[in-house]
Amino acid sequence: MAEPTNVDEYMATLPEVQRAALEGLRKTIKAAAPQATETIAYSMPAFRDNGRFLVSYAAYKSHCSLFPASDAVMQEFGDELKPHYSGKGTLRFMADKHRSPELVRGNIRVRLQDLAGRIAAWGALRLIHWHRARALPHAAPHQRHPGPLRMPRG
Repeated sequence: MAEPTNVDEYMATLPEVQRAALEGLRKTIKAAAPQATETIAYSMPAFRDNGRFLVSYAAYKSHCSLFPASDAVMQEFGDELKPHYSGKGTLRFMADKHRSPELVRGNIRVRLQDLAGRIAAWGALRLIHWHRARALPHAAPHQRHPGPLRMPRG
């Protein structure tokens, strides 16, 4: 079977119970991040905000998952998410069990804040890099470049 090229194709392949669960999750995410765009990433439905990965979700044989639950999300909702937390960045839930839309909206809110902070940090890093490169005009060309520009992890 070919990999889905859009979210509707992905949803069409699911059994009814899982499809209903993921459609509810999809609707909650869209409401929490109306500016985000839907796409397929790693063969599963995902949302991007300004081109940056926000979240993805998927259905499996025995559960459904929401990715990622970042460290910031875990710090904000730790005790509430513990029953659903399954390893690094994964929230698991049963398709036929009730999920809390408030937790999903909270996850999206924290992820959007996290992305905004990373984008701001990236802009500051680029500005510093530019100033460092300009501060060394007298150096030999191979010494002017201050090194690779890397996105801060967090």
